[in-house]
Amino acid sequence: MVSRKFFVFFAVLFFAAAQLLAAPAAQKNVILVIGDGAGPAVMAALMQYAKLAPASPYQDRLSNLEKIMKAGSLSFVFNTPVDTVAVDSAASGTQLAAGVKTYPTAIGVDAQGGPVDSILEKAKKAGYGTGLVTTVYLQDATPAVFAAHRPSRKYYHDIAVDMLKTKPDIMLGGGLNYYVSKNNLKDSKYNNIFEKVHYAAALEPQSKDDGLFEQVLKSGYQLVFDKKSLLSAKGPRLLGLFAPQALPFVIDRKPAYPLLKDMAQKALDILAKNEKGFFLMIEGGLIDWAAHNNDQGAVLKELLEFDEALAVVADFAAVHPGTLVIITADHDTGGFAFNYRYLSGAELEQKKQDGYPLYEDIDYVAFQNLDKIAAQTKSFDALIKAYAALPAKNKNAKTIQKIVKDATGIDLPEGWDGGAAQPDIKAALARATEMLGVAWATQQHTAEPVLAVFTGPGGGPYPVPAVMHSTQINNIMEKYLL
Repeated sequence: MVSRKFFVFFAVLFFAAAQLLAAPAAQKNVILVIGDGAGPAVMAALMQYAKLAPASPYQDRLSNLEKIMKAGSLSFVFNTPVDTVAVDSAASGTQLAAGVKTYPTAIGVDAQGGPVDSILEKAKKAGYGTGLVTTVYLQDATPAVFAAHRPSRKYYHDIAVDMLKTKPDIMLGGGLNYYVSKNNLKDSKYNNIFEKVHYAAALEPQSKDDGLFEQVLKSGYQLVFDKKSLLSAKGPRLLGLFAPQALPFVIDRKPAYPLLKDMAQKALDILAKNEKGFFLMIEGGLIDWAAHNNDQGAVLKELLEFDEALAVVADFAAVHPGTLVIITADHDTGGFAFNYRYLSGAELEQKKQDGYPLYEDIDYVAFQNLDKIAAQTKSFDALIKAYAALPAKNKNAKTIQKIVKDATGIDLPEGWDGGAAQPDIKAALARATEMLGVAWATQQHTAEPVLAVFTGPGGGPYPVPAVMHSTQINNIMEKYLL
């Protein structure tokens, strides 16, 4: 005879199984973090600064990037488009977003110009939360490829229209210029809105459609324009437009502007409320812009901001075990390097007097140069603009030397301008860069492959090929999430 205990045990087992079957599936999230322009040497510069700079702010001498690298899997990623070696952010972004090779300048279309759904669009259709976060303008190439479809990245107005139709739950970055027209600014019914925009005086409206801003207001998004309103925002849909176009470089940024970590944290807080999960792309877009300027001080500050955002992502993933985190770059910009220099003359003697480490009169770049790069107070872009605004009588080599010294701490040697009749501040900044032991190969993109770091559920290594094409990153994300 079957005992009563057996029936009780069977009933409990049956009830537990029923509950398990009825329970909702565990939340699954994909967070793709893109350091635009951050090739391997640029990523290495961040880690070297954390490890080697005498005044490194990292107590354990490890950047968040390195910690995540050590915990995860690493892959070497080629990003070649269909018929060229080098790539731009539009093609490389589309390859990440949609998993198809395409041509430079393409926004969310394949090599034949046909629209291809991004992982964000597929995730949205499947009921996941979706978000885009960037430090540049939302209509720029990398954010745009996840929510727009155009033959060229230059179709800013049309991209703005597309993104509003796709309607990710979260969109945070710059780009108000592309949602407003000149007539909107003149319309008194919008006065109370534009009074909240701390940068309103700098707006240069680009919208071709007076009604597009009205669509923004009717879209269901909570609209925020500065850090304070971002931090207090509740969602569930949030559109942050923090600048006319891109946000200022971190090195020049004022407190009214949010940092990348602020935007990342708010996006995660809101998207985590979706029980099914979410897809979120976070871009450090200004790394690329600073590298285009060959501005190592601005690049480092952007990398430090990027690294702070990585800490936010890592902390979130640690308490949400169903999260796949991918950190990569869309391409390299600038061809950054530290290189040694042969010294002579007054510069050599001064280095010896200062006790600077030299080996056979060769400067192999001392650790303190890392601190000098970090101590830069203004971007090269800001310095060039400030010099251009001076009256003609003040535009001379002495003024340039002072500007460079005040911002970078570098004393340019006598004759740095080669006796030019009209000294060039760009040449002075290039000379200061050289004196720090920094070299740039170009002001454009290189074809150098990039790195990708993957941490899977639980924060450990996620199985990926050691070498891949960027389209495979999309395949990995889609296979995991969808």
